Amino acid sequence: MAIAEMLRVTIVGLVEDSVRITEAIHDKGVIQIETPITEEPEKRLGEVVDLNSRALETDSLVSGLKSAIDFMDRQKQVKKGALGTFIGWHYRIDEDGYNRFVAGGEARAKEIAELCSAQESLINDINNELKRIDSEIEQLRPWSSLTLPASELHTLKRHDFYFLSNENAKKSPELGEIASGLGADIAYADLGSSGNRRFSVVALNKEDAPEALRKLSSMGFEQAQIPESTLPPALEIKRLETRKEELGRALSEASGNALKLCEMRPEAYCLHDHFANEKARLEAAGSFLSTESAFVLDGWVRKDRLEGLKKAVYSAAPTAVVMTRQPEEGEDVPVDLVNKGIFNPFEAVTRIMGLPKQGTIDPTPLLAVFFFIYFGTCMGDVVYGIIMTAIGILMLKKLKTAGMGTQLLQLLVVGGIATVVMGVMFGGYFGDLLSKYIRPLWFDPMSENGPLIFLGFSFGMGVVQILFGMAIKAWDNARNGRWLSAIYDQGFWVLLLLGVGLLMGGGALGPGFSSAGKWMSIVGAVGLMLTQGRHHKNPVVRLGSGIVSLYNITSYMSDIVSYSRLFGLGFTSIVIGMVINYMAKMMLGIPVIGYVLFAALLIFGHMFNLFINITGAFIHSSRLQYVEFFGKFADFGGSKFTPFRRFNKYVDIDFKEAN
Repeated sequence: MAIAEMLRVTIVGLVEDSVRITEAIHDKGVIQIETPITEEPEKRLGEVVDLNSRALETDSLVSGLKSAIDFMDRQKQVKKGALGTFIGWHYRIDEDGYNRFVAGGEARAKEIAELCSAQESLINDINNELKRIDSEIEQLRPWSSLTLPASELHTLKRHDFYFLSNENAKKSPELGEIASGLGADIAYADLGSSGNRRFSVVALNKEDAPEALRKLSSMGFEQAQIPESTLPPALEIKRLETRKEELGRALSEASGNALKLCEMRPEAYCLHDHFANEKARLEAAGSFLSTESAFVLDGWVRKDRLEGLKKAVYSAAPTAVVMTRQPEEGEDVPVDLVNKGIFNPFEAVTRIMGLPKQGTIDPTPLLAVFFFIYFGTCMGDVVYGIIMTAIGILMLKKLKTAGMGTQLLQLLVVGGIATVVMGVMFGGYFGDLLSKYIRPLWFDPMSENGPLIFLGFSFGMGVVQILFGMAIKAWDNARNGRWLSAIYDQGFWVLLLLGVGLLMGGGALGPGFSSAGKWMSIVGAVGLMLTQGRHHKNPVVRLGSGIVSLYNITSYMSDIVSYSRLFGLGFTSIVIGMVINYMAKMMLGIPVIGYVLFAALLIFGHMFNLFINITGAFIHSSRLQYVEFFGKFADFGGSKFTPFRRFNKYVDIDFKEAN
């Protein structure tokens, strides 16, 4: 239950063994490879063995398969379900099936990519032609009353024909009214209108055409272009519609063939992930420092997994050498958390915040009990807890998850158990539905003094956790030889805070407690005034800094008040549950369907309350750890340990034996 100890590891091997060693460490997945940055250009293994070109070829295969998968998804979506969409969906396949698919190798990968690419091109070509035909029909339709092909109207020597349209047909004069004013010989024919737009064809002398067109333009007539054809517009439209029907049948056939290609999707998934991992291996190996005969790679490995790494490397290449050393001062050592058993689910809470620095404290086991109590307090209902636990267990059995995904589902189960425990303490069973039959083990938040007890409990948990955080920091200072810091920076503050608390409320416990609180407050305050400015050389500044530091007591008080959110969320959950029960009971007065409405409102109302409060309980329980608790001792900012391992984007492989 700590931060994993890391070792710097160096592997030296022969160039001819490089591929086998890289595959071995990739399959083992326990080493984080570090690419060295050197002042002088160094030869890389990719230049010696030409791994770089192979990586590019593999990248081309991966890109082709990705395009093929995307094409299949556009034809037929995979049913992932709401849960699969939320936590990530993978195609599950056994090891034999996976090996059978990837046995096809590059040839099969290229074949799938080419088949999908060709079918996609065919579909795109058909769709593009359909769009072109629709556009031409749209352009030709206004001129369908023209009995001659448009191409034949451009064959005269002295005259030209022009197609005109006028958008404001109702407001503009007709051609017959303005023909005499054009100052040119003109012949025209109205071809009809569509909406407010009127369409015409005019014949003009070639010499007079420019000036006549200018005048027509000023009156709202615009030249229109229609597709060239050897047929009159009406017959051309008919021909295009016939062609459109043919293309529709071709598109239907092409789409059917595309759906058949979707049957290759599992194979494409496997091949994609296979070659994506091969690409990662080639790129990693290509970055190793190398001579003509040997190569070297550096990285980080967890100390508890060193022997497994050595075994994998020596099995792949007996002549290789694996060397390790302790981290040196100033090195950026990656961080990996190790929490087993009941503490493992709570690691997700820490990881959402970030990672502590190497050599500091892992807060995961320290927050576990507090998070458990806070989450249960915010929910506080036995039935809610049973539902949460059942859902979490079911999801863990049905879904194949790893890492934080598994931890979050486990945390849901733990949160359900916490909700049951605190529900028993508060007497919450679907709100107050069973309050007449089952009494709370501790107190009823809705009783006369219940809210005050609830609020006091929330503040009390805040005091305990904040003092616990300060104690952890004091211990950390002491174990690192900073005994004076433990006394000055934590000890005096604890004295002052406890003293103020006893001074304010100790009278309820007895007169001696108030007196003890007064002297504890004095000792703590004086100690802080004399020590908090100890880093200043000037005695006046030192004392002034100490006095000013006492203002930080408001920060501690603010932290304690922040725990009132436990009361707020828990009380809100209870009240909403009671309101739902009240509304549901009102339905019982309705004849015949009253019981149906009662059950429906009860179920849906409480499910809404449950899922809304799960979010709030998790967020605020986590927030109290991140701000009020971690701020007292934790030192975040560590670099995540990212071992070089297999990553499958599409498939989950059920291996016969775990590696």
